Amino acid sequence: MLVRDRERVRDARGLEDLAGQPTGAAAGSAGANALLSGAGGALRDKVKIYAEADDALRALFSGEIAAAVVTRAQYESALKTTDQSATRFSSADISSPLLPPRGWAIGMAIKAGDKALAESLEKALDALRRKGELARIFASHGVTLQEP
Repeated sequence: MLVRDRERVRDARGLEDLAGQPTGAAAGSAGANALLSGAGGALRDKVKIYAEADDALRALFSGEIAAAVVTRAQYESALKTTDQSATRFSSADISSPLLPPRGWAIGMAIKAGDKALAESLEKALDALRRKGELARIFASHGVTLQEP
């Protein structure tokens, strides 16, 4: 997801619209790869790589950079933990061959062949979802639950 300062970047439909603006992302992230390689490399000189997505978002909130590429959860959580208002910023999913479609997938891993554990985890997660508990857990961190 691209998060931009509305005052500095009026409109951004793709990475190429960030040309000339300082941008940022977390080291080793798909967002960093997209910024460094996107738009034919035209953004590379203005890209700042941060240790963590939270660092890139703090830089955005402080005005050090004009835009950041992070996950929706990282952005929403940072708004809550920093008590930052979203009105100054605009967020949008952007398309790039270097970014995973529909965001970053998160899952649980178990040993191969442990079907009983897989089914138990699936049932427990479904119960949390049905009761609204999963949405409440996400909301307590300022994050909107997004179904795959």
